[in-house]
Amino acid sequence: MTQQEDEIRPLKGAPRYIRLSLSWLVLLPLSVVMVCALLLQLNQDSTQIWKPDFWLEESVWFTLLGAGTFTALTISRIAATIQNYVYVLGHELTHALAAITCGGRVSRISVSAEGGFVDTNVDNIYVSLSPYCVPLWMGLWMLGVWLANWFFPFPQWKAWFYAGFGFWWCFHLYWTAKNIISIEQPDMKENGLVFSLMITLILNIIILLVVLCCFGVITPAGYAQSLYSAALQIWECACALYGWLVELATR
Repeated sequence: MTQQEDEIRPLKGAPRYIRLSLSWLVLLPLSVVMVCALLLQLNQDSTQIWKPDFWLEESVWFTLLGAGTFTALTISRIAATIQNYVYVLGHELTHALAAITCGGRVSRISVSAEGGFVDTNVDNIYVSLSPYCVPLWMGLWMLGVWLANWFFPFPQWKAWFYAGFGFWWCFHLYWTAKNIISIEQPDMKENGLVFSLMITLILNIIILLVVLCCFGVITPAGYAQSLYSAALQIWECACALYGWLVELATR
């Protein structure tokens, strides 16, 4: 979080109701349309996904290997305390980096396995929610491996690149979901819980879409078409439901 817990002030008054309205009337329908569009696109390209050659590609294989490694470590609870500490460290560093990119100043960072906080003179939605949307360790790993291969080329760099990508992306998704579900996060409370959850969901869907595009599972043009089709179908269903309710009420 971006400041000590006793300094957090939950969102109240008009801003709270404005964000609630925006969440329910705009962000929630948008997230539903985005997920439906993704399902439509995956259904259209399902033949490619189930080809054996797709799963044997180096990028897919090592990504799954990294994801499987993280899953095994988490289920067996090996180094659970270390994982928690690494997550908290990345969480607070992301707060700090977001504050700095907004022109702010960071005066203190506190990190432990139990939690942490950042003291900064700037606090906004971007700074508060950035750790839930930005997979910091994944980005640092990919940049580090790419730079290492740039300066000291080695043939296995792609294997390390994709395995780390799979590991750290699953790390981000798991710990983000766990902390949102199990703890009443001050970051979420101060910006409105529903609004924060919707923003987090949409931005993580966007990251997933970028990943799927990079792996060739979907295409930007194909997803845009599916997005339009999904929005149109959902709108038609909503209109039909509204007409049915009006007819029912006037009987």
